[in-house]
Amino acid sequence: MCLKPLQKATAREILWLSTPKEETRTMTKYQPIDPAAILQEAFPRNLLESLAPECGLVERQREFCPVLFFWALVSSVLARSCTSIAAVHREYERLAGRRIDRSSFYKHFDEGTVEFLKRAFAHACESVFPLKKLPDCLRIFNDTLLQDSTILKLRHAMAKRWPGAGMPAGVKLNVILCANGGGAHKIQIAKGTKSEVKFTTINARVRGALLILDMGYQSLKNFARIDRHGGYFLTRLHPCSDKG
Repeated sequence: MCLKPLQKATAREILWLSTPKEETRTMTKYQPIDPAAILQEAFPRNLLESLAPECGLVERQREFCPVLFFWALVSSVLARSCTSIAAVHREYERLAGRRIDRSSFYKHFDEGTVEFLKRAFAHACESVFPLKKLPDCLRIFNDTLLQDSTILKLRHAMAKRWPGAGMPAGVKLNVILCANGGGAHKIQIAKGTKSEVKFTTINARVRGALLILDMGYQSLKNFARIDRHGGYFLTRLHPCSDKG
């Protein structure tokens, strides 16, 4: 069934239409957080429409809708169908309710799109994680930094440039967020085979700050350097660690 054009649809409506209904019911039952509501609040239509020309994504929005382009990318990822640019192209056509030439659509994946997504991500960090009052137990620190990473699977053809860990091709995304808001402190992209320990940079920035790390970042050398710089760290104890 062909959907009617969704140029005026909300993010919640777009994401609902893009999510398998059995998955929607499961998420409603077990997951109290509503991702669609959070995304809709973080990315209003007027924000996306103003960012697009500023970043060089579009010059005229009559032929190409940056709002639908953004939600086609987001909904494809949430629906776990974003395996190629062609998948995003099909999702855009489905949301728009009309066909768009493939070559015309592909040309939008350029520097303008990269800048558009970077600006959108930075805005999300500031709006989803706004400046907030920290609990009393964290006020003794100058800052509280959260560090974690994830691996994004890529097409096999990219294995030589982006080798993956446990997969032919993958890219590792490492993010450090300020727990008291203010957005991402640092974002890094590397080969999927890069160890989490190598992402940790210890300098004067950690003085008086608390670093909360996943077990993959555990390194006695890095912990000692944090201590020497006057910082603090918090991580789970590795099962193989000496508890005596």
